[in-house]
Amino acid sequence: MAEHQPSFSLELTPLGGNSEQQALLQSLPSWGALQPDFISITAHGGVERAYGAGFELATAVQQDLQIPALVHIAGQTWSPTTLKPYLEKLRAAELRHVLTIRGDEVFKNAEQQNFTTAANLAAFIRRVGGFDISGACYPHLYHMPPTELPDDLHLLQAKLSSGMTRLITQLFFDNEVFFAWQRRVRSIGIGVPILAGIFPVTSLQQKSRLKQLAGGSLPDQLNDQLADVANDPAAVQAVGIDYAVNQIKDLLARGVDGIHLYTMNNLEVTQKIYQKTQAWFNKSK
Repeated sequence: MAEHQPSFSLELTPLGGNSEQQALLQSLPSWGALQPDFISITAHGGVERAYGAGFELATAVQQDLQIPALVHIAGQTWSPTTLKPYLEKLRAAELRHVLTIRGDEVFKNAEQQNFTTAANLAAFIRRVGGFDISGACYPHLYHMPPTELPDDLHLLQAKLSSGMTRLITQLFFDNEVFFAWQRRVRSIGIGVPILAGIFPVTSLQQKSRLKQLAGGSLPDQLNDQLADVANDPAAVQAVGIDYAVNQIKDLLARGVDGIHLYTMNNLEVTQKIYQKTQAWFNKSK
């Protein structure tokens, strides 16, 4: 494995229903036992969810687990007027790490002047001050035609110029796509840490959505393995876990800066992946 010590991080999603949110909060010690360097808190659900369940989850992660929380902020959800008091609330709670994304159109408020790019959002947060800002990136776009490339390198450079200090990739299933994209990024002088986003496939129902997020297709190897066990849900989950573990092993062996695991709040799957990979992170915690 690589000599440097890559980071290991997890993503959790705050839940809208009170009973589901409470169950997630009660499970936090088990998530903490996985010893992540940080836990990111997604921004699904708009302003109300951010102020409520998202803030509650981030605060519990950081205060109860003593693990840094990375709070997602989606630009389409916020305007400068609404975002500033939320940033003040985060800062008062010592939640100083944020990830800026453009966000989903569905949460855009037509009555507000929302942030239309992650770069503009990050620049605003930097002007407010007091935050460490991360950004998202999309390795699979490397293979798209330039006219279809909404996040090409000049836009990535704009993100970093706006104040971002690390990047976390969208999920991908082909490590060669990631490394080809990373070489392109490094060749123009972008040197910030890049964390590789890994998503374990746990059901066939996820495939269509995952194909969209991962650039239109899943690797033949993964497709074939899933097809062979399509009638056995437990076997599908095992295939997804093993594929993710092999991805992580290869990424770490080739010197990736860190692994960011998209958990979908599935503790059992995440525990299995952790058990199979923890020794590869070269850490003494």
